[in-house]
Amino acid sequence: MAANRGTAFLSSLLVPGLLLLYWLIFRVAYVLRSTRNGREELISSVTAILNAAGLLSLLKYQSSHPEWAFWGLLALGTAEMLFAIYARRKFRTAFIVLSSIASVFLLAAVPFRFSGSNWSIFWLLEAEVLFLTGLRMKESVFRRLGLIAGFAAAIQLAVADVYPIILLRQTQPDIHRHLAISIALICGAIVYWFNSQFAPSRWTEIRESHGDSSVLRFMSYLGLLAAMSALWVFFPGSVTVVTWMLLAVLLGLVAEKLASDDLTLQADMLAASAFVRILVINLFIPGHWGFLSQRAITVAISAALFYCCTRRKSGSDVLHASYIPAAYSWAGSTLLGLLVWYELRPISVAVGWGVLGLILFEIGMLRRRSYLRHQGYVLLATSFIRIFFANLSAGGDSRFLNPPMYTVVPLIAAYFWVYERLHAEAESPRFDRSIGNVAAWLGTTAAVALSYFEFSPEWVVVVWSVLVLVLALAAWLLDRRIFLAQALSLLVAVAARAVLFNLFSAPPVAGSFWSSRLICVGSACAVVLLALPIGFRLRKLSADPALPGDAAGWVSIILSRPEQLLFFVPLLLLTTLLAVHMRAGMITVAWSALGIITFLFALLVQERTFRLAGLGLLLLGVGKILVIDMWNLAPTDRYITLIVMGAALLLVSFLYTRYREAILKLL
Repeated sequence: MAANRGTAFLSSLLVPGLLLLYWLIFRVAYVLRSTRNGREELISSVTAILNAAGLLSLLKYQSSHPEWAFWGLLALGTAEMLFAIYARRKFRTAFIVLSSIASVFLLAAVPFRFSGSNWSIFWLLEAEVLFLTGLRMKESVFRRLGLIAGFAAAIQLAVADVYPIILLRQTQPDIHRHLAISIALICGAIVYWFNSQFAPSRWTEIRESHGDSSVLRFMSYLGLLAAMSALWVFFPGSVTVVTWMLLAVLLGLVAEKLASDDLTLQADMLAASAFVRILVINLFIPGHWGFLSQRAITVAISAALFYCCTRRKSGSDVLHASYIPAAYSWAGSTLLGLLVWYELRPISVAVGWGVLGLILFEIGMLRRRSYLRHQGYVLLATSFIRIFFANLSAGGDSRFLNPPMYTVVPLIAAYFWVYERLHAEAESPRFDRSIGNVAAWLGTTAAVALSYFEFSPEWVVVVWSVLVLVLALAAWLLDRRIFLAQALSLLVAVAARAVLFNLFSAPPVAGSFWSSRLICVGSACAVVLLALPIGFRLRKLSADPALPGDAAGWVSIILSRPEQLLFFVPLLLLTTLLAVHMRAGMITVAWSALGIITFLFALLVQERTFRLAGLGLLLLGVGKILVIDMWNLAPTDRYITLIVMGAALLLVSFLYTRYREAILKLL
């Protein structure tokens, strides 16, 4: 039995031995031959390739011990490489052919012995050995064979290692870190980056070869993909973006050291990928680590790393250097703004945006970074828009200490703070000064809107008139024309509110005497008239060239004579109030009395338009008597109206006669 087994073993070795003998004879002849022309060299090279392919095919067909495949391919590859080295000095073509065949044999041997990530690591190792050998021997064939083997290893890593994990994580949660695959990918990234970034600086012949340089640049991006995949495999879920951003910061520092535009661009690509992943995945992760959510921790750390990248410099690309700080800073601010949206309660979002915008604005002012200031402007503007959707209508149990009050009032202060900072900064660009004026308008608008929601509808007109007085006082004390423009604009809103709501709303809005149109509109008019002395003092207020709309002539005229609006708006409201509130028989009497008071006040302040307004009221009363009162009033009301109007006209005539010279000066 033992003799039979021995005979069978020897028989199994006979055919492979004969095949190997024929291959050896051909190889010896191939490296020792002498060729006369290129055609014979081509035929010999093709025959050598067919010889190797035929040997492998017959060995596979006649194989009775497949477990020996690894050792057989390893031995054949080694032998082919030795023949290639021997033929290197005499036959360049033979060296290229045999070294290529040897590399294929050595690569093909690995899968028969190893599997999974081990297979990829050995291919990377073999590729790097070939590449370094080519560099040390100054042999381009080995170097390029190493590059080809490196690409083969990259395909193996992607198809056999990474793709199955992608399929797995699409169907079910995967908490495994896949250490072996991660190590293989990290090794690939190190190999690719070393070959593309460090080797050219050590061996100049790589830089002199345009083709090799282009291939190595492409290989550098394979290193980025391998590193990203390794971090994604080993750090699944929400942590991936943090590791990607750490790698982006590290790549940026290395790129600055090496002055490498490729590494700089890779750092930007990695950061952009992390940004997109945060938007798609991290913002919607519900898990918690202790008291904080995974979303808050990972997004905040990533945003901080984005800000760290603003201090990075680039290689030789000047345009790239100019956009780096602004782009990374905008990305970080965007992430923090979104984090505020998802983490805070709806009513707190506006405050969060306002605080973040104020911080960015102050840092931008301190460090003279315009893009930080602009980010602050955007966040403050979004906080202003947000209060109209979530804060003003929130309501509360208390009148003065409720969510709208303690969320909107700080924002109003922030808007005016930005305005004051930009106005006080003498070196602020024109754009920033314009933004400062816009911030002041946002603050005033927010205050007006808050009063609209916080006070009873009947008293809104009174509160707005108080704001008119406050703005006029601020314009006078601070010498700021913008506050005057706001006061006059709000005065128009007071008139519209009084007419459309308090005076002509049906049914009457007042539920009590203190909420009646007489009290509310009368109080509003009285408060506005308190601002009239300030209006006279504001007539000579110096022009502010930064005020929006100053280009329009009529705007400048109105702002140069603020006392006109401050007088005529309450006068028209009082006239309308008397017409609405008084009974028909007393309207003309009330208008006559108001006309006399207006005329006397005009003589006191020596204002021609006011005097004409008083006369206009008297003439309006006369016209009303002739057209309406004479035909519709009761006899008693008719007599009283005629007596009062006659007395008023006599008084005006007397005053004209008594103060004729003074009145002529006003004409």
